[in-house]
Amino acid sequence: MTNISYSLSGKIDPVVVEVLRIIDQEASSRGMLYFVVVATARDILQKSLP
Repeated sequence: MTNISYSLSGKIDPVVVEVLRIIDQEASSRGMLYFVVVATARDILQKSLP
């Protein structure tokens, strides 16, 4: 089996990380679930991987 997972540690724009952290904190404090939409996830990966 081929491992296709990627480590994004330290590779994502710090501003994006902070925005996602704030969203997570606000959603969690309200008992809400959320997910990162496919296009956003794709953009994060494309900008973060070589």
